[in-house]
Amino acid sequence: MSQNDLPRVSFGDNGATVLGLRLDRYRSNGALAVMADLQWGDGEVEPRNPVSMNLDHDDNDYASRKLQDGEFYAKSYSEGERLFNALIACGWIEVCGEPARSGFVRLARCRLTPKAVILSDASKPLVPSN
Repeated sequence: MSQNDLPRVSFGDNGATVLGLRLDRYRSNGALAVMADLQWGDGEVEPRNPVSMNLDHDDNDYASRKLQDGEFYAKSYSEGERLFNALIACGWIEVCGEPARSGFVRLARCRLTPKAVILSDASKPLVPSN
């Protein structure tokens, strides 16, 4: 995939290209953690920008613990809104269920699509070889 095929995210007068996604697991509950590596117009790379949020508190009914494997709650509000919209528009993630509430905001329930560029995946448990 060329640099021109990667999704662009605009932040005011500045723009960034999403280089790809990194996957991991939240330690508190094992829910999928999704982060994006961004490259700014000046060439600076900013790794691990949060795409997902872990809803693991009693005030949100421990919502992340109820997700299906491969699903996550996306940071689809405030400073995460532009990144969320870019990932939806390019088809790397898709909304797959009812949103969850956290305080005064609602977070989209999402999953990755086969189009997503995965830079690293630490979300799968390591299987020891014999």
